[in-house]
Amino acid sequence: MSEFQGETKLSIVVAARNDDHGKGFLERISLFFKMLSYQASQYQFPIEIILVEWNPLPDYPSLYESISWPESKRFVSVRIITVSQEIHSQFKHSDTIQFFQFIAKNVGIRRARSPFILATNVDILFSDELFRFLALNSLKDDTFYRIDRSDLGNAIPDNLKLEEILQYCRENILQIFTREGVYLSDQLPMIRLYLWEKCPIVGKAFSFLSFLFGTRKKPHWIKEKDKAALIENIKSVNKVQLIRNAIQHIITPTIPWLHMGASGDFTLMAKKKWFALKGYPEIETWPINIDSLSCIQAHFLDMKEKVLLSPFQLYHQHHEYGWSPEAEWNGYLSDLESQTGIKAVRNDQIELLSCEMRQTKKILRFNSHSWGLWAYDLDEVLFKI
Repeated sequence: MSEFQGETKLSIVVAARNDDHGKGFLERISLFFKMLSYQASQYQFPIEIILVEWNPLPDYPSLYESISWPESKRFVSVRIITVSQEIHSQFKHSDTIQFFQFIAKNVGIRRARSPFILATNVDILFSDELFRFLALNSLKDDTFYRIDRSDLGNAIPDNLKLEEILQYCRENILQIFTREGVYLSDQLPMIRLYLWEKCPIVGKAFSFLSFLFGTRKKPHWIKEKDKAALIENIKSVNKVQLIRNAIQHIITPTIPWLHMGASGDFTLMAKKKWFALKGYPEIETWPINIDSLSCIQAHFLDMKEKVLLSPFQLYHQHHEYGWSPEAEWNGYLSDLESQTGIKAVRNDQIELLSCEMRQTKKILRFNSHSWGLWAYDLDEVLFKI
């Protein structure tokens, strides 16, 4: 197959394996590629999409063979890089964890060719406004970009044309992952957008008050000892102590005021900054909180965070199962740890690492110089869509 000719301004990195994750996986990943190809053609914006196929199942066809690819166009270069079962087996806990999501993404980040790299997932769709922003090529080297994630309540109907799909997404949002919590779509207080962007101290106070006196959202700075009570009944929590915790966090936050909600679905920064971080922390455990830790690292690398607000939207296609902050709250993660003996990266650990970086004024790096499996000669397929 011929390699894409010409320079690209943006590399989009995703990772997956053909295991029908969440059911309907092939339909979601096919739509991901079709929509990006359609938008790139619309805006005549050449992009590179790197799909890292991690630990493919031996009795299943490859992703290249399984995905329903769009008709060939001029603006999207696709590179499928395969990390074999043999390489996967060299990692700790590889017999239990079949897919190391963030190590897989590092494989793509390390090999990306564009000056800016967006790490995302294969069940994500971009609003036209968001894609147009990316196509304008006005990204800054000293900034990392984040966004709210809008979750769809139902699977996208098969009979919709590509130009109709984004309209369907706008009209079928179930909930939104924001900086401070998860809101049902009809309960999102629009004032928070302005407060967080223009006056973060007031935004933090506002999110705390809305949590305390209305919603059941769970800010990340709530202490571990209060979490069990919150799951059962918010009234059983000592609200005076929570207020003290909130005030302390506002004055001297142990974790920076960053947008870490669903950050694995959209983190965008310059290639040279990804390389300065050495990609995501390559921790051989469950794929939760590692993306948050990467955002904190970027912050202590003296990068500015830019949260893309409405009308920019990131749509998450509906499926039955996925990692989310709720895994730590509802007991699922604790059960998984007990059953397997594999400990996840917890919020309390994130807090300790953040405090260490704040105190030492140095970024913590977790990876060696060969991060992203740089020492391996990996199989790669290149083509255009």
